[in-house]
Amino acid sequence: MKDNDVLVQYKIMRQILIYLSHLDHEDTEKQMLKKLSKQLKDEDWTWNNLNTLC
Repeated sequence: MKDNDVLVQYKIMRQILIYLSHLDHEDTEKQMLKKLSKQLKDEDWTWNNLNTLC
Protein backbone atom coordinates (compact mmCIF):
# COMPACT_ATOMS: atom_id res chain seq x y z
CA MET A 1 0.00 0.00 0.00
CA LYS A 2 2.82 2.41 0.86
CA ASP A 3 4.43 1.95 -2.58
CA ASN A 4 1.13 2.89 -4.15
CA ASP A 5 0.98 6.12 -2.11
CA VAL A 6 4.50 7.03 -3.14
CA LEU A 7 3.67 6.42 -6.79
CA VAL A 8 0.56 8.60 -6.57
CA GLN A 9 2.57 11.37 -4.90
CA TYR A 10 5.24 11.13 -7.61
CA LYS A 11 2.64 11.42 -10.38
CA ILE A 12 1.04 14.46 -8.73
CA MET A 13 4.38 16.18 -8.26
CA ARG A 14 5.32 15.41 -11.85
CA GLN A 15 2.08 16.94 -13.15
CA ILE A 16 2.59 20.06 -11.04
CA LEU A 17 6.09 20.51 -12.41
CA ILE A 18 4.82 20.11 -15.97
CA TYR A 19 2.13 22.73 -15.41
CA LEU A 20 4.59 25.13 -13.80
CA SER A 21 7.05 24.78 -16.63
CA HIS A 22 4.28 25.53 -19.12
CA LEU A 23 3.33 28.69 -17.24
CA ASP A 24 6.78 30.24 -17.23
CA HIS A 25 9.58 28.00 -18.39
CA GLU A 26 12.39 30.45 -17.65
CA ASP A 27 11.20 31.26 -14.15
CA THR A 28 10.72 27.59 -13.28
CA GLU A 29 14.21 26.79 -14.49
CA LYS A 30 15.66 29.72 -12.55
CA GLN A 31 13.89 28.64 -9.34
CA MET A 32 15.05 25.05 -9.66
CA LEU A 33 18.64 26.07 -10.34
CA LYS A 34 18.51 28.38 -7.35
CA LYS A 35 17.31 25.54 -5.12
CA LEU A 36 19.90 23.14 -6.56
CA SER A 37 22.65 25.68 -5.93
CA LYS A 38 21.43 26.04 -2.36
CA GLN A 39 21.56 22.25 -1.96
CA LEU A 40 25.15 22.16 -3.16
CA LYS A 41 26.26 24.94 -0.82
CA ASP A 42 24.29 23.81 2.19
CA GLU A 43 26.11 21.72 4.77
CA ASP A 44 22.82 20.01 5.56
CA TRP A 45 22.75 18.26 2.19
CA THR A 46 20.81 14.99 2.09
CA TRP A 47 19.54 12.64 -0.57
CA ASN A 48 16.01 13.30 0.62
CA ASN A 49 16.34 17.04 0.02
CA LEU A 50 17.74 16.42 -3.44
CA ASN A 51 14.97 13.93 -4.24
CA THR A 52 12.41 16.48 -3.13
CA LEU A 53 13.86 18.98 -5.55
CA CYS A 54 13.88 16.41 -8.35
